[in-house]
Amino acid sequence: MREVCGKNIPKDFKHVKIQIPSVKGKLTINDIILNIRRLKQEDGTDFNKLDIKLIFWLMYSIMSSVMPKKVKSETAEQEKMEANKKDICLYAACMGMQVEEFSDMLNIIQYILNDTLNIKACKASRTKFLEELCSDIIENTSDMEENEEDQEDIFKKYFEARHTLIYVRTLEEKEIIKHIAKIVNNHPEIAEKIYQWNTSDGLVNLQTGIHREDAEIMDISQYTLEHAIKSISDKLDSNIREVYIFRTIELGMKDASTISRIKILAEKIRDIRANVFLIFLARDIHIDSTLEKDFYIDMDFYYPKAWRIKEVLEDFLESKSIYVEQSALDDIAYSCKGLTTVEINSALELAYVTLNRRFEKNKFLQFLQDAKKQSLKKSGLLELIEEKSTVRDIGGLSELIEWLNKKSIIINNISSARKEHVAVPKGILLVGMPGCGKSLCAKCAAGLFNVPLFRLDVGSLLNKYVGESERNFSDALLLAEAASPCVLWIDEMEKAFPNDSDGKNQSEVSAKMLGKFLTWMQEKKTLTFVVATVNKAKNIPVELTRHGRFDERFFVDFPNAKERAEIIALHLEKKGITFTDVKYIVKNTEGYSGAELEHIIRVVTEERFINKYNEKGTGVTKAMFAEAIKSTRPISETNKEAIKEIKDYCKQNNIRSANKK
Repeated sequence: MREVCGKNIPKDFKHVKIQIPSVKGKLTINDIILNIRRLKQEDGTDFNKLDIKLIFWLMYSIMSSVMPKKVKSETAEQEKMEANKKDICLYAACMGMQVEEFSDMLNIIQYILNDTLNIKACKASRTKFLEELCSDIIENTSDMEENEEDQEDIFKKYFEARHTLIYVRTLEEKEIIKHIAKIVNNHPEIAEKIYQWNTSDGLVNLQTGIHREDAEIMDISQYTLEHAIKSISDKLDSNIREVYIFRTIELGMKDASTISRIKILAEKIRDIRANVFLIFLARDIHIDSTLEKDFYIDMDFYYPKAWRIKEVLEDFLESKSIYVEQSALDDIAYSCKGLTTVEINSALELAYVTLNRRFEKNKFLQFLQDAKKQSLKKSGLLELIEEKSTVRDIGGLSELIEWLNKKSIIINNISSARKEHVAVPKGILLVGMPGCGKSLCAKCAAGLFNVPLFRLDVGSLLNKYVGESERNFSDALLLAEAASPCVLWIDEMEKAFPNDSDGKNQSEVSAKMLGKFLTWMQEKKTLTFVVATVNKAKNIPVELTRHGRFDERFFVDFPNAKERAEIIALHLEKKGITFTDVKYIVKNTEGYSGAELEHIIRVVTEERFINKYNEKGTGVTKAMFAEAIKSTRPISETNKEAIKEIKDYCKQNNIRSANKK
């Protein structure tokens, strides 16, 4: 599909921003192409031949607004530009319809070319439709992450505002360097030269590009950060325009002498109003208090955005001469969310080599899934839960299930919901007894929403070193956002924000983490649906239970008689056990949790197998269930005080019951 009429589509056009008359906002050629398909899927629109011409007309009008207009005496260059314009329009039109409707792609192209003069007839009758289509695309893409041009605009804005010291939190240092290098190359009025420093190479001139082999070594003896800063200070002049990028800075930024030199250099740069910028790249570092006010620290570029992931995929596929349908490309791009560009490329290369240089979508997806699990394991931040549950796997909790079903309608149709001004769902807080289905509900939510499930174990994030716990927590939230849409399951959340902390330091850490979480919940724009579970009510900070923090709060109680019957029947079916007197089990298990009921049936299943092995029969009896029930003492008996406490808490705070009365 990359070729139309034998001519390649210029790659640069895919991210050209254009302004549509009568439509507020900007969109790219790529937005049109991607969203035509989305519009068809959501609205069920079946584009006919007139609609294909309509797409062509839309694209032709857009391209005419950004490319030089034709004149009477056309030059060869103008003719070539006009041909390119038509090629791009044809490409978009072909991408916007189902190829299977025609026997040959050439028929589509010929059809449009033969009838382009009549396309203008569509204009009057379809103007409103066109405006709605463009507005829909703009609204949809505005909710996406920033595109490449926006990121470069951010850096350009900081340079023009003379932000001398900039600290960028990132896992994608090479990507950031590419952005900055592009600005330097395109805007000599901002900077003429770009340098990079790291502990391995010292200070290096990157005028010819960002690659090490193209660089001119300025002074390879300057291996320390302090020496590099001194070198910059020594040759500082009001007429120079230079950008310096510093990597591997963790040790250098702990040195008092280096910090002092950075502060003095920044003051000199500002005093003489030189266009000299110092950019520090790191995953996360502690900025000394003497420098806090000098640094501009508001830039997080941890994971590639959606546009960049697709660009990486397209570059990889093009390099291997692989053609992939748009739907397959979308699926692969979705699986890459939450991985760095290096991890994406590594997984793709491994899949390609392992599969004998063939492309098989499902196997590629599995390689990417494995890469994501490995990445999460290395980070220790989140766990990818592959096991999904359905509503049928949960016995009882009908109020909660009904609520999740309603939310699934919004989440599975989020673009349409946004147009109706429906807020993006935030998440739920589940308070209740252990073993009563809170974990299952998290898995069920992911299944209903058809998104990945990530588990955050807050206990594993806590660290004895100052600042580490807060950083781990922030990184986990950033990773969840990068992988959105997803369900983020925060298990036993009270451990992260305890009310009864044992020590002052722990209390300060908890307060910072709580503040970070509340701000994130309030401001997050991505579809990261939080399922937070709590077992101990007395440890829950009051800030978390206020209305508005979560979409809803549910109290998960022990199952009632009807719910116990559902749970028992569910597990009997799973184990392949036929037992007619379910009422007997229900009657004798009041106060038992769902997990305890499952344990009883597991014990009976095990005894059935042993009896069969010893040739003592293959069935199950009431006596077997009676013995299993007797040997399973429920938590409602062993921990009565805690149970009463959590029930009283939920009643006092008007927390909604997940169980139907």
